[in-house]
Amino acid sequence: FGGTEEMGDIDEMSLDMWLAEDGGWPVRLRVHVAGTDETGQEFEAKLELDVTDANEDIEIKPPS
Repeated sequence: FGGTEEMGDIDEMSLDMWLAEDGGWPVRLRVHVAGTDETGQEFEAKLELDVTDANEDIEIKPPS
């Protein structure tokens, strides 16, 4: 990400991805990162993404 060696350390990192049986496109993604930053402070970040109703029609209403 363009950082330097002073960024800290990542101690744990995982990425899990589920693929659709029909088509093989991603339907779920989970990412976990943990470590210590450059000041010694511990951090943890988690991201979960689910894709539902792919290719279904949607309606977007303008603000009223």
